[in-house]
Amino acid sequence: MFCLYKDDWHQGVIGILAARIRERYHRPAIIFAPGDEGIIKGSARSISGLHIRDILDVVATQNPKLIDKFGGHAMAAGLSMAESKLPEFIAAITTAITEQCDASIFQEKLLSDGALQRDELNLNSADQIRFAAPWGQHFPAPVFDNYFEIMQKRILKNAHVKLVLRLMENQEKTATTVDAIAFNVNLDEWPEQGAIVHLLYKLDVNEFRGVSSAQLMVDRLL
Repeated sequence: MFCLYKDDWHQGVIGILAARIRERYHRPAIIFAPGDEGIIKGSARSISGLHIRDILDVVATQNPKLIDKFGGHAMAAGLSMAESKLPEFIAAITTAITEQCDASIFQEKLLSDGALQRDELNLNSADQIRFAAPWGQHFPAPVFDNYFEIMQKRILKNAHVKLVLRLMENQEKTATTVDAIAFNVNLDEWPEQGAIVHLLYKLDVNEFRGVSSAQLMVDRLL
């Protein structure tokens, strides 16, 4: 797992950082920021199969006075403790995870609802998915995978990729094109214009200046 602390991190962003690390590396993450009078506060994000609140409970039970306070649920939690106890905490939670969790949970499983056909990759389909919401942890939004040709590629804020894609079917180019965006990606992994890519994505509605259109929210470059 990732357990990180810097004395100049702000409490308002550590949850976001923990979530991004979890998403990129498929590992639980606890990120700490300084609090008051030698106390640090942590925000935890977990993966399926590792109940982070229960793991913290095991650590607290086996190591009284190590954690000052904690709370949360299966996928997210918060805690506070003395900064001086951080090395002891890292050792304790590493042991707890090793003893309580099966190693197979760290092998990420990517699930897809299949490929969309050219007559499904449109605003009408995106609207139907949106109106079927709300989606949640035990009722996830549908995820699809298709092959596309990159027709246009633009980097946003040195972290995101904005794309125009052409749908491929049976290794042949179609006339169907669609916009897509991938947030917080490793830019070095993304091919240039003209490349064929296999993407795992959600179909969403993009609204810009009063105009709605279908847009792919890219989860993974496969």
